[in-house]
Amino acid sequence: MEPEREPRRIREGYLVKKGSMFNTWKPMWVVLLEDGIEYFKKKTDNSPKGMIPLKGSTFTSPCQDFGKRMFVMKLTTAKQQDHFFQASHLEDRDVWVKDIKKAIKCIAGGQRFSRKSTRKSIKLPSTINLGELYLSMKDPDKGIREMKLEKDKKIFNHCFTGSCVVDWLLSNNSIRNRQEGQMLASALLNEGYFQPAGDISKSALEGLSETSFLDHEDAYYYFTVDSSVKGIPVMMMGSSRKNSEVQWSNRDVY
Repeated sequence: MEPEREPRRIREGYLVKKGSMFNTWKPMWVVLLEDGIEYFKKKTDNSPKGMIPLKGSTFTSPCQDFGKRMFVMKLTTAKQQDHFFQASHLEDRDVWVKDIKKAIKCIAGGQRFSRKSTRKSIKLPSTINLGELYLSMKDPDKGIREMKLEKDKKIFNHCFTGSCVVDWLLSNNSIRNRQEGQMLASALLNEGYFQPAGDISKSALEGLSETSFLDHEDAYYYFTVDSSVKGIPVMMMGSSRKNSEVQWSNRDVY
């Protein structure tokens, strides 16, 4: 009989964690395993301060429970205990969201966590305003055209394809290439400015593809109604919160 395999480390790095009993936020060294999340006071500590099981958990991002505090993620365990983590910037949060969601889905499906690619992220211009971009996309004259789409005998009204989004961004000189467009569209999607429609785009958002947004003709999306995005803070791509005590770092672990 083979010995039981230790859970593999998927990702590790500094995140700010909200205290369970007090409303305090402190930097922690966080390690995502295949079956749970361990967090340490310091990277060099041998024993974790706590461990959160992923089986039966749900994950929410973006989490807007704390007003102006940005890039917050919420993990709710099977016992309905909430744990809140904050990333240093948008790109950092997105990679954690992708891996945690995928780990939860793998546990539910009895699968092992695996990655298709280790492609490095692309830096976007620092002057992109997601709120203004969203309004431009919804412009009835110059924005993205909403269409009636059909796939697998299902009708999707007022939708558009992932490729249409990237085409529009290119035509408006918002990006330099399609890879940047995919990353910028992922930011809009993750912040709730539009939503996935159909199995292909929903699976990507749940972490089953390399990016949460797909530049694809078969990936459908729709705009979130205005009333549901009013509370979403406008952010500048590439911005980050600096912490004098912590050097923010994040890396994949294999």
